[in-house]
Formats: sequence, C-alpha cells, structure tokens
Amino acid sequence: MRTTIAVLFACAAIAADDKPTTKKDLEEHVKKMVEESRKPAEAALKQFAKLVNKDNFKSLGFESVDEAKKAELGVPLPVLFVRLDELKAYKEKGDAYKLMHPIPRVIYAVKVKDEVRSGLEVQKRDGKWETSSFGIAGPARLYAQALKKHIEKDKPKAFFIIRIPALNHVYLGYQTDKGPKLVHVRKQAEQKEKIEARPAAEILAELVKEAKEHDGKLR
Repeated sequence: MRTTIAVLFACAAIAADDKPTTKKDLEEHVKKMVEESRKPAEAALKQFAKLVNKDNFKSLGFESVDEAKKAELGVPLPVLFVRLDELKAYKEKGDAYKLMHPIPRVIYAVKVKDEVRSGLEVQKRDGKWETSSFGIAGPARLYAQALKKHIEKDKPKAFFIIRIPALNHVYLGYQTDKGPKLVHVRKQAEQKEKIEARPAAEILAELVKEAKEHDGKLR
C-alpha cells in the first residue's frame, strides 16, 4: 500500500494547523465524516460501476462485469494521519490523540453479497466532496479483514484508518472506553493467527525509534 502523492499533499496542508487533536475532536470528526461522505460515496459507487467493463473488471476486484452493478458500500473508514516530526518527539505513555490529525477523507469497501470486492475513497476539497480513488481492491480487503477480526471484542464506538505516510504504515484504529486501539493492517493480513489490537499510545511509542532513524525519503 504505497503512499499516494494526493495523501501527502493533504497531510502537508493540514500539517500547517498545529492544534492538537483531543478525544472529543476525534469522535466528532469520525461522526461528521461518516455522515457527510455517505451521499458522495453512493454517487462515486454509481460512477465506479459505469467504469467497469470486460477488460478491467478483474483488475478492479470484481469477478464479473455484472457484479459491479450489484455492489454496495461497506463500513466507512475516516482517515487520520500521523506526522513524522511529532512522532519523533512522542514520549512513552503520552497523549496519542495529539498525534492523530483528521483529514477530510473516507475509505469505503465495495461489497457484493457481503464479500469485499474492491474499494473507493472520497475526499473533501475546497468545501466539496469528490472521488479520489476507485478500485483500491487490495487495501479495501485488508481493512475489511482487520475490521472483521476486531469488531466483536472491544465493542468499538467508531472505526478509522491511521496512516503514517513517512514510514508507510497503515493501521486500523477504533475508539474504546479506554482510548484508541490500533492494529497494523498489513501485518494482520500476513499472520495466520490473529494479532491483538493494542493501545495507540503503546504502538506509537514503539515507532519513535524508527521515526528518528528515518532518512527523510518517501517509502
């Protein structure tokens, strides 16, 4: 899951706002993004279906052209990101919320009969929602896989995606009564046994060394 230039530009734009995120901010952002993005995502799904043809349906994640016409949206996953400079300065047992910067971007799995086939991403730019990605089948399946494995245990209040662009790490995150928990999406997919989601503060603290050793180049 390579970091896209679009994501980096979005992150850079928000990086100018140094206001730290709070628990309330995160919860309100996730709720707002879920509500605002639904109709744009539904419109994007219709547009997506029209783009699917006999030459590209497999590469877009579908098993047939007809499947795309029956596709439905899955769970919305608002996106947040972590800045490299802030991660370098993070202290053990620090406030993890302060590192999680909301951006107006939401990922949706695209399902057919409850099976994730593909995915799409919508973003808000200059006050208007637009489609930023179609056919992100691989990432969407990984998110759905992680979601399915962790949805029952902690009775989460909200799900979201945490991206650390500089380190090319992506986590599925969710809010619990005891704070946010994260699970590494790619590592979860690679393991035969379930990886337990852990408190965000613990995971971020473990990444400080990697952040400090970063050479400044995109991964």
